[in-house]
Amino acid sequence: MAAGKKIINPELYDAVLFDLDGVVTRTADTHADAWKKLFDEYLQKKGGKSGYIAFDIKEDYIKYVDGKPRYHGVKDFLNSRSINIPYGSVLDAPGAETICGLGNRKNQFFSDLLKKEGVKVYGTSIVLIHQLRKNGFKTAIVSSSKNCLQVLKAADIEALFDTRVDGLVSESLGLAGKPEPDIFLEAAKRLEVDAKRCVVVEDALSGVEAGQKGGFGLVIGVNRKDQAEQLKQEGAHLVVNDLCEIKAGVPKSKVSPDPDKRKSWSHIYNGFDPEDEGRRETLCAIGNGYFVTRGAAPEAEADDVHYPGTYLAGGYNRIKTRVGERIVENEDLVNIPNWLCLNFRIPGEKWFRLKDVKILFYRQYLDIKKGILNRIIRFQDNKNRETLIFQQSFVHGDQMHRAGLKTIITPLNWAGKIEICSALDGRVTNRGVERYRDLGSQHLDLVESRHIDEKSMVLKMRTNRSSIGIAMGSRTQLFLNNKTAQVTSVPADKPGGYVARHFIVNLSRKDNLKVEKLICIYTSRDTGIYECLSEAENIIVNDVARFDSLLKSHVIAWKLLWRKFDVRVELDNSDIEQHTQKIIRLHIFHLLQSSSVHSLDIDVGMPARGWHGEGYRGHIFWDEMIIFPFLNYRAHQITRTLLMYRYRRLEEARRAARKAGYKGAMYP
Repeated sequence: MAAGKKIINPELYDAVLFDLDGVVTRTADTHADAWKKLFDEYLQKKGGKSGYIAFDIKEDYIKYVDGKPRYHGVKDFLNSRSINIPYGSVLDAPGAETICGLGNRKNQFFSDLLKKEGVKVYGTSIVLIHQLRKNGFKTAIVSSSKNCLQVLKAADIEALFDTRVDGLVSESLGLAGKPEPDIFLEAAKRLEVDAKRCVVVEDALSGVEAGQKGGFGLVIGVNRKDQAEQLKQEGAHLVVNDLCEIKAGVPKSKVSPDPDKRKSWSHIYNGFDPEDEGRRETLCAIGNGYFVTRGAAPEAEADDVHYPGTYLAGGYNRIKTRVGERIVENEDLVNIPNWLCLNFRIPGEKWFRLKDVKILFYRQYLDIKKGILNRIIRFQDNKNRETLIFQQSFVHGDQMHRAGLKTIITPLNWAGKIEICSALDGRVTNRGVERYRDLGSQHLDLVESRHIDEKSMVLKMRTNRSSIGIAMGSRTQLFLNNKTAQVTSVPADKPGGYVARHFIVNLSRKDNLKVEKLICIYTSRDTGIYECLSEAENIIVNDVARFDSLLKSHVIAWKLLWRKFDVRVELDNSDIEQHTQKIIRLHIFHLLQSSSVHSLDIDVGMPARGWHGEGYRGHIFWDEMIIFPFLNYRAHQITRTLLMYRYRRLEEARRAARKAGYKGAMYP
């Protein structure tokens, strides 16, 4: 909210949640009249014409019933008069002497008044809602009333809201009513917007309190009942007399060249270039601060062109190597088992390799905004069969142990059987840097590998000196034209830590065979688990979410990250601006994959090349000093974690200084 201008800023907020009665519609007065008729009738019956105090709309309505679910309002008001009656049932007849019976009678009075008087709206509120939607804000209607939909339809304004959370929704989900924030939080959830990016607009004290309790970014109190100070006391950040005092901010994209065009959010490679593949794999790496996976082709094994690699934050191991007459001890960032392994072939023929086919089309692109690596290939084999491949992979931005790979195979001019191989490969070594290849590279020992069922498998390896247990679980499912495929599957394990399964399925011309591979990674360092292998197995067996479901929540996680960490540039030359913007975002993307809230409980620093590969062997120098200014005001918890890494090694740094003849501390 810009100071003095009362503008809802689209740089700060994405959605506005409106209360109904008293904010959008003038039905608050209708509700008040219905409540008064109910309680006056009941109190007169209870105490006689001369023995009761009438329901006061100005005092009692605001204090006890305004904004609350109907039955809560009945209960709270009667308690104020020291009247105790049974709660009853929502099925009680209107007028029965129960909380629900009286509430149902009030609803009957309200419906009668609604039919008689109709629904009037606040014109200025409707104007604001139209402005908000025009400028890209999401809108929701949030009400304790079970008559909400009836009122919206009567006023012909139902289409102005992207979602509705009312008394009926609240009852079905078991949500607490105002002043608890549950119904507002449910609306934000349905809009897929974080509460801090939402504005709550309320006229009731209980509604304002709910907005404050829910941690919403901005709570606007509408002073319809001469209670400005009370609204502020309950947590309103801003109080207005009418929504004509509020304006919808205009996004920068509508007043200046759009910096968010696809080019600035995508890192694209057209065509396959074997000589550049290593660099591409690094720049297209995907991760979440807990682990990072290089952007290698799923069908590839380590060779002179490809180098698949997955690395844990802080996943180090030392081994000794005899070099001539000396024993050299080296510490490496360990290349852990390759989870990407997925390949295909015509049964009896060679497994797919790019160098064996004619590439008709090839594109690989990293979606920086969503954290997704995409690959599209169209190729022709030596029998003139054309096939189209589409692949997506991600390392989950929120569920730090999860990752996924989806491959869609379409035979364009052929039909027949196809064989799929899905594996976890623990035979990997550290061979990614040529100058280190004379040194020892075997860091992993096999602990256990097995198949859980016909689509799931687990693998556990252990680093041979640092004794870090690393467990992976994998579930592979095949879908033919969006239905579960009929497959024949057999295990295809190999010695040394390679666990695999082959699937055979029949394809017709232009069928879509979707292969979904979901994995999880746990280590012996993880907290809150019994044991890493059992946890990996538990997740793979019991979490039955599909690829697209996990992908959706992953995209939301990156959306929230970019809201906090994005840096935008504006230059006179739009082409230079887009290129510069992309480079900045690519750097931020890789930074957030190496220093993340997921590493807060892990003893890690900032490697010179992140967790993206074996260059520098994972050494920690002083790179965090460069990124502190960027992190301090956005995620100070990460800064603290990096500083604690230094602090825990202070004594060793002091010994290094003394050994070199200096005072103080000396880090590498």
